[in-house]
Amino acid sequence: GLLVASMLGIRHRLESISHDLKGSNQPFLKSRKEIPSLEERGQDASEIVMVGISLLVLYTNRAFFESKLQQGCRLRFLLLDPTSQALETYVLLSGQKGTLRDIANTFDALERLKEKELSSPGTVDARLTSVFLPYGIAAFNPGKVNGYMSVEPLVYRGGLEQRPHFVLRKANSDHWFTFFEGQYEQLWFDSAQWQPGMELNI
Repeated sequence: GLLVASMLGIRHRLESISHDLKGSNQPFLKSRKEIPSLEERGQDASEIVMVGISLLVLYTNRAFFESKLQQGCRLRFLLLDPTSQALETYVLLSGQKGTLRDIANTFDALERLKEKELSSPGTVDARLTSVFLPYGIAAFNPGKVNGYMSVEPLVYRGGLEQRPHFVLRKANSDHWFTFFEGQYEQLWFDSAQWQPGMELNI
């Protein structure tokens, strides 16, 4: 079906990226604990883009994002619309039955950030999509030469710590960095603006 085709598509892209990076001494795929912390990745960022299903990272790292907002950072968040049929598809894929609750917590964090935005030099923008990419993305300074991106492919019935990750730096992986940037920008364009006050039936 469409889900199988999507997963096969990302597999082929991963193999292509792996081929491009064979000359590196660094392992291609990394575990979540091998990826630098959010604070390390975002320390000097003037723009942060997060793309995912629930983006619970906003809720669990509220202080970090509030601090970046105070520093004048542009924050962009793209997550799954909890009213879309894609949510049920994701739950079947992942087995994560608490996803709706996670999205509700993310909405709470977004509302707090929007309140902080009123007295901060930074900006917050969030959008909801009725479809989801077969991977999550965290991009830091994507428009600059020092752009950094971590990509997390979704897996079938695997926990968060089991998901593989790979890192792209614009300086030495411009082709694939631009590809994944284009993916989330197109999804951003096709998505709907998130509005504070959205209530969920949990």
